[in-house]
Amino acid sequence: MRGLAPLMLAIAALPCAAQAQDAADYPVREVLTAFATACSGVEDTAVNLASAEAAGWEHLAEDADTPVSQLMRRGLEALEAQSAAGGTKMPELIAGGGFRKQVAGRTLYLAVSGAKVDGVASHGCRLYDFEAPRGVSAEELEGWAARAPDDFEEAPDGATRATFSPGLKPGHAGMQANYVPPGTDPMPAFSVGGITLVASAVDF
Repeated sequence: MRGLAPLMLAIAALPCAAQAQDAADYPVREVLTAFATACSGVEDTAVNLASAEAAGWEHLAEDADTPVSQLMRRGLEALEAQSAAGGTKMPELIAGGGFRKQVAGRTLYLAVSGAKVDGVASHGCRLYDFEAPRGVSAEELEGWAARAPDDFEEAPDGATRATFSPGLKPGHAGMQANYVPPGTDPMPAFSVGGITLVASAVDF
């Protein structure tokens, strides 16, 4: 599934309007709940899109001038460039979309995407808070998920990466909670600036 990486993973930090809020006041539980509600149906992209809209997420136009829309377009361009450079066939894309929602004073974004390669379908659902003042701790994740992350990494600059397998539900391939302090250069393993919550599923 390596060829899907540019589409399925965030590839660059993008600027967006600052949201003033102290780290101590960050609404962790509300953001995690919004993620669980929007991404619980990640194994079926059509269901995932419908559940996001039902939960009050605003479906953005493909050409919208928002951070998540730009991110999704860049991911597609990178995938096309990789396929052209390697002389490989483009994966069959599963129609997804970008969304936006106000949650507890935060402007959150959602990206739902999917692709098929050789009969194997990968599905992804990602929630972003590009200007989050802090990440989600291992203890907060354990309290929310009722299980500890399988792995939790922390970098000297405060970036963190937590992974779960399986993900939100037993049938999901995995779940991640990544954080990069806004304004810093993102490390490939840690995704884009701010908080990125990822749910993924694979159909063989």
